[in-house]
Amino acid sequence: MLPQLQNKFDQLESISTELISRMEALDHSKLNRAIKKNKWSKAQHLEHIILVEKASVSYISKKIKYSDNAKNTGIKNVWRSSLIKLFFAMPFIKIKAPAIVADVPNESSIESIKMKWSEERKNLYKQLSLIDEQLVSKELFKHPIAGKMNIIQAMDFLKGHLNHHKKQILN
Repeated sequence: MLPQLQNKFDQLESISTELISRMEALDHSKLNRAIKKNKWSKAQHLEHIILVEKASVSYISKKIKYSDNAKNTGIKNVWRSSLIKLFFAMPFIKIKAPAIVADVPNESSIESIKMKWSEERKNLYKQLSLIDEQLVSKELFKHPIAGKMNIIQAMDFLKGHLNHHKKQILN
């Protein structure tokens, strides 16, 4: 794997490992209790994060297979990626999760969450390992609002998304 992608992957792993460790200390009912009325529980936030990573890896995998057709990213992609970073820096801005990543179970065990997340991280690692220098600048990821991004921008999104939900879970 390219060192810059390994670094991004390691950052994701570090954040999620710390978050899971904190969630393991909770009993099942606390993990599955809504954080606020009519809001997701800690477990549902974690399930959502897993779904986002799964959907992202699926798209990235498809784009890698057909990378000959992928375009290089440019200033427009940088601008869009920056808007996503700005969104994560402003917790008062709320964006409803797309249906594909909002369909989370009402209840989950920490063991189930750990197993699913581990599987998705293995899949992400596998896809990142396929990316060479020529693919780094290609449009391999598509955010539902910000549009297409390269793999570095995608990893920054995944990290920002994880940190965004981490704040919601731990507060």
